[in-house]
Amino acid sequence: MRPAHLDTIVRRFPELKMLMAHFGNPWWEEAWKVAWANPNIYADLSGGTAIRRSISMWQEMFAPNGELHAESFSKLCFGSDVTYFRQNLTFEPYIEFYEKLYKAVDAPDDLQEKVNRGNILSLFGLE
Repeated sequence: MRPAHLDTIVRRFPELKMLMAHFGNPWWEEAWKVAWANPNIYADLSGGTAIRRSISMWQEMFAPNGELHAESFSKLCFGSDVTYFRQNLTFEPYIEFYEKLYKAVDAPDDLQEKVNRGNILSLFGLE
């Protein structure tokens, strides 16, 4: 899923809301730019690869030079690839990852709430 392709689609259908899975893995920076530049594109960090990347990589992406870029961070949605159909997979590694990320970028509580549930509720019109 190349993030640039989503950019092309949303420009043709500007009212369409999208959730970019896996933060465009492996095109992380392209995903950041596409989500930041398009009000209706959100992204999650699901997928085993994203949470296995260095927290410092994500910190630099969302808080370059230690300064939180809240506008881009606020486009995230909590996500995991945990399924009930495979044994021994749990949410804990994803929860731990997001908690580390929140701490690394110094995300305020209201922004954490948007990422944890607010964005997805809004995206699906459930708020």
